[in-house]
Parts: sequence; structure tokens; C-alpha cells
Amino acid sequence: MKKNRNFELVNERTGQTLVARLRVANDFLTRLRGLLGRKALPAGEGIFFPDCNSIHMFMMLFSIDVVYVDAEMRVVKIVRRLKPWRLSMSRKASGVIEVCTGEADKHDIRIGDHMIIKEN
Repeated sequence: MKKNRNFELVNERTGQTLVARLRVANDFLTRLRGLLGRKALPAGEGIFFPDCNSIHMFMMLFSIDVVYVDAEMRVVKIVRRLKPWRLSMSRKASGVIEVCTGEADKHDIRIGDHMIIKEN
């Protein structure tokens, strides 16, 4: 995926857009920064970390929902309301999607769902 492009994340099963403004963290600085320094993650925004199976919440100021996907973008794990100063991982995952707390439930994300990244 190319840098500085606008993406959205759609659940193929439901047809719902989970994230209308998806940022792809595919370079060192974007991955390093992640959500650090932000006071919140608004609904409809998110960040995707390709080639990743773990995250940390050190120095974060808010909780998030975390969706782990495999190489085919199928959901393998969901962590709801991951709090600051926690770690999370999935050995089955090859990508991580971070979204606003409550979005996984709001959009009925389930294990096995296929996520599609579309360019806006």
C-alpha cells in the first residue's frame, strides 16, 4: 500500500465500513508513532499495522479496540477496550487494526470476518 493515500476498511460479511479514515502504518516513523500523543481516537478513524502481531499501549491516554487479522485479512482475534499500559498479541496474526473503543461491537466484528481495505 502506498504512503499518503486515503483508505477505508470494510467488513465483507456485513458490508459495513468499520473505518472511514484508515491510516496504514507501513514505514518506520508511522509505526513508531502509532497513536502516541493523541488524546482520543474518534469513531470512524483507525490505523492498520501490516506485518505485525503485537502491540503495546505504553504512554497511551485512552483505550482502544484491537482487531488482529491474518495474511488474508481474516479476523483471528479481537481485543475489546484494551487499556493504556497493556500489551496484546496474537501468534496467528499478520496485521493489527486499532479502532475506537466500542467499534468492534458496534460493527459486529467476528472471528473469521474478512476485512477489505479500499482506497478512497
